[in-house]
Amino acid sequence: MSIKGILGRKVGMTQLFDEEGKVVPVTVLAVEPNVVTQVRTVETDGYSAAQVAFGECRVDRLTRPEQGVLLEFNLAATCASLQSKRMQLCRLVM
Repeated sequence: MSIKGILGRKVGMTQLFDEEGKVVPVTVLAVEPNVVTQVRTVETDGYSAAQVAFGECRVDRLTRPEQGVLLEFNLAATCASLQSKRMQLCRLVM
């Protein structure tokens, strides 16, 4: 099973009008580029998962382990990350 969706930051709420003139509440998201920071495999970690990060922040806001992962793969500092066992990568292009 894989997860399909958008990883982003909630900006706020607004409203739109449909064809019949009814008001529909909608959530506004700021979607930035997502970066795969780690891929867990059954052979090395005992489970299959992916860690995806997004957003930019200052390096001093990250923990030392987080800084190490980003340095190892030469990635920019990211504010938030998500790791899920249900998230499987079909193909990783680097």
